[in-house]
Amino acid sequence: MLPVSSTLLDAARSGSATPYVRVRVSDRDLGVPRLRFERWYGGEETDGPTGVAVTGDGTLIRARIDPSTDTLYLQRVEDPSTESTYDSWSSLATAEAAPGLGLHATGARALVAYYDGDDVLVRESTDHGVTFASAVTVATVGDVTAVACGVRDDGEALVLWATGGVVYGSS
Repeated sequence: MLPVSSTLLDAARSGSATPYVRVRVSDRDLGVPRLRFERWYGGEETDGPTGVAVTGDGTLIRARIDPSTDTLYLQRVEDPSTESTYDSWSSLATAEAAPGLGLHATGARALVAYYDGDDVLVRESTDHGVTFASAVTVATVGDVTAVACGVRDDGEALVLWATGGVVYGSS
Protein backbone atom coordinates (compact mmCIF):
# COMPACT_ATOMS: atom_id res chain seq x y z
CA MET A 1 0.00 0.00 0.00
CA LEU A 2 1.22 3.48 -0.89
CA PRO A 3 1.69 5.97 1.92
CA VAL A 4 -0.70 8.95 2.01
CA SER A 5 0.38 12.28 3.45
CA SER A 6 -1.38 13.63 6.52
CA THR A 7 -2.46 16.74 4.55
CA LEU A 8 -4.23 14.59 1.99
CA LEU A 9 -5.87 12.48 4.69
CA ASP A 10 -7.12 15.62 6.49
CA ALA A 11 -8.59 17.00 3.24
CA ALA A 12 -10.30 13.68 2.50
CA ARG A 13 -11.84 13.53 5.98
CA SER A 14 -13.06 17.14 6.02
CA GLY A 15 -16.78 17.86 5.67
CA SER A 16 -16.29 19.96 2.51
CA ALA A 17 -14.70 17.14 0.53
CA THR A 18 -16.91 16.08 -2.39
CA PRO A 19 -15.53 13.32 -4.55
CA TYR A 20 -16.08 13.75 -8.29
CA VAL A 21 -14.65 12.68 -11.59
CA ARG A 22 -13.89 15.23 -14.26
CA VAL A 23 -13.95 14.02 -17.87
CA ARG A 24 -12.95 16.22 -20.80
CA VAL A 25 -13.54 15.07 -24.35
CA SER A 26 -11.84 17.00 -27.10
CA ASP A 27 -11.64 16.28 -30.82
CA ARG A 28 -8.09 17.54 -31.14
CA ASP A 29 -4.80 16.08 -32.19
CA LEU A 30 -1.91 17.57 -30.20
CA GLY A 31 -4.07 20.61 -29.41
CA VAL A 32 -5.11 21.23 -33.02
CA PRO A 33 -8.79 20.72 -33.95
CA ARG A 34 -9.23 17.58 -36.04
CA LEU A 35 -10.63 18.24 -39.50
CA ARG A 36 -13.69 16.20 -40.43
CA PHE A 37 -14.12 16.00 -44.17
CA GLU A 38 -17.42 15.30 -45.84
CA ARG A 39 -17.66 13.84 -49.36
CA TRP A 40 -19.48 16.18 -51.71
CA TYR A 41 -18.80 14.33 -54.94
CA GLY A 42 -17.95 10.75 -55.88
CA GLY A 43 -17.01 11.07 -59.54
CA GLU A 44 -16.05 8.50 -62.11
CA GLU A 45 -12.81 10.18 -63.24
CA THR A 46 -9.81 7.95 -63.90
CA ASP A 47 -7.39 7.80 -60.98
CA GLY A 48 -4.35 9.97 -61.58
CA PRO A 49 -2.42 12.98 -60.31
CA THR A 50 -4.62 15.73 -58.91
CA GLY A 51 -4.35 19.17 -57.38
CA VAL A 52 -6.74 21.51 -55.63
CA ALA A 53 -6.55 25.20 -54.73
CA VAL A 54 -8.89 27.91 -53.49
CA THR A 55 -8.54 31.46 -54.83
CA GLY A 56 -9.03 34.62 -52.80
CA ASP A 57 -12.73 34.86 -53.68
CA GLY A 58 -13.45 31.29 -52.51
CA THR A 59 -13.46 29.72 -55.98
CA LEU A 60 -12.34 26.09 -56.01
CA ILE A 61 -9.92 25.09 -58.77
CA ARG A 62 -9.20 21.42 -59.38
CA ALA A 63 -6.69 19.94 -61.82
CA ARG A 64 -6.09 16.35 -62.83
CA ILE A 65 -4.11 14.38 -65.38
CA ASP A 66 -5.83 11.42 -67.00
CA PRO A 67 -3.03 8.84 -67.31
CA SER A 68 -4.81 6.94 -70.09
CA THR A 69 -4.84 9.99 -72.40
CA ASP A 70 -2.05 12.19 -70.92
CA THR A 71 -4.53 15.06 -70.80
CA LEU A 72 -4.44 17.82 -68.19
CA TYR A 73 -7.95 18.86 -67.17
CA LEU A 74 -9.04 21.87 -65.12
CA GLN A 75 -12.25 22.60 -63.29
CA ARG A 76 -13.49 25.81 -61.69
CA VAL A 77 -16.30 25.80 -59.12
CA GLU A 78 -17.31 29.33 -58.21
CA ASP A 79 -19.30 28.55 -55.04
CA PRO A 80 -18.24 25.11 -53.80
CA SER A 81 -20.98 23.36 -51.82
CA THR A 82 -22.87 20.08 -51.71
CA GLU A 83 -25.17 21.41 -54.46
CA SER A 84 -22.32 22.39 -56.85
CA THR A 85 -21.54 20.49 -60.04
CA TYR A 86 -18.17 18.74 -59.90
CA ASP A 87 -18.27 16.67 -63.08
CA SER A 88 -17.54 19.34 -65.71
CA TRP A 89 -13.86 19.41 -66.78
CA SER A 90 -12.02 21.46 -69.45
CA SER A 91 -9.06 20.01 -71.34
CA LEU A 92 -6.08 22.34 -70.90
CA ALA A 93 -2.99 20.60 -72.32
CA THR A 94 -1.08 17.39 -72.88
CA ALA A 95 0.83 16.34 -69.75
CA GLU A 96 2.64 13.26 -68.51
CA ALA A 97 0.96 11.70 -65.49
CA ALA A 98 4.01 10.16 -63.79
CA PRO A 99 5.58 13.42 -62.49
CA GLY A 100 2.20 14.73 -61.36
CA LEU A 101 1.30 18.40 -61.37
CA GLY A 102 1.50 21.47 -59.21
CA LEU A 103 -1.46 23.74 -58.50
CA HIS A 104 -1.48 26.73 -56.17
CA ALA A 105 -3.54 29.90 -55.75
CA THR A 106 -3.43 33.07 -53.72
CA GLY A 107 -5.67 36.07 -54.19
CA ALA A 108 -6.79 36.23 -57.83
CA ARG A 109 -3.66 34.45 -59.07
CA ALA A 110 -3.44 30.71 -59.75
CA LEU A 111 -0.61 28.62 -61.21
CA VAL A 112 -0.64 25.12 -62.65
CA ALA A 113 2.70 23.45 -63.45
CA TYR A 114 3.17 20.19 -65.36
CA TYR A 115 5.58 18.21 -67.55
CA ASP A 116 4.72 17.40 -71.16
CA GLY A 117 7.54 14.91 -71.83
CA ASP A 118 10.04 17.55 -72.99
CA ASP A 119 9.45 20.69 -70.93
CA VAL A 120 8.35 21.79 -67.49
CA LEU A 121 5.53 24.21 -68.21
CA VAL A 122 3.45 26.64 -66.17
CA ARG A 123 0.17 28.36 -66.94
CA GLU A 124 -1.11 31.34 -64.99
CA SER A 125 -4.51 32.79 -64.23
CA THR A 126 -4.94 36.27 -62.79
CA ASP A 127 -8.75 36.19 -62.70
CA HIS A 128 -9.51 33.53 -60.05
CA GLY A 129 -9.11 30.69 -62.58
CA VAL A 130 -11.64 31.96 -65.13
CA THR A 131 -8.95 31.88 -67.83
CA PHE A 132 -5.40 30.53 -67.98
CA ALA A 133 -2.71 32.08 -70.17
CA SER A 134 -0.69 30.12 -72.70
CA ALA A 135 1.94 27.77 -71.34
CA VAL A 136 5.37 29.19 -70.52
CA THR A 137 8.39 26.88 -70.65
CA VAL A 138 10.22 26.91 -67.33
CA ALA A 139 12.86 24.31 -68.26
CA THR A 140 13.64 21.85 -71.03
CA VAL A 141 14.74 18.67 -69.29
CA GLY A 142 14.28 14.95 -69.61
CA ASP A 143 13.04 12.34 -67.18
CA VAL A 144 11.19 14.61 -64.72
CA THR A 145 9.93 12.67 -61.69
CA ALA A 146 7.98 15.37 -59.82
CA VAL A 147 6.53 18.85 -60.38
CA ALA A 148 5.25 21.44 -57.89
CA CYS A 149 4.54 25.16 -57.75
CA GLY A 150 3.61 27.88 -55.32
CA VAL A 151 2.85 31.58 -55.25
CA ARG A 152 3.21 33.95 -52.31
CA ASP A 153 0.84 36.75 -51.31
CA ASP A 154 3.29 39.30 -52.72
CA GLY A 155 3.09 37.62 -56.16
CA GLU A 156 6.45 35.82 -56.10
CA ALA A 157 6.03 32.46 -57.82
CA LEU A 158 8.13 29.30 -57.67
CA VAL A 159 8.11 26.20 -59.88
CA LEU A 160 9.98 23.10 -58.68
CA TRP A 161 10.79 19.87 -60.49
CA ALA A 162 12.90 16.84 -59.76
CA THR A 163 15.04 14.90 -62.19
CA GLY A 164 17.82 12.42 -61.53
CA GLY A 165 17.25 12.62 -57.78
CA VAL A 166 17.91 16.39 -57.73
CA VAL A 167 15.32 19.14 -57.12
CA TYR A 168 15.50 22.25 -59.28
CA GLY A 169 13.55 25.46 -59.04
CA SER A 170 12.76 28.61 -60.96
CA SER A 171 11.13 31.75 -59.63
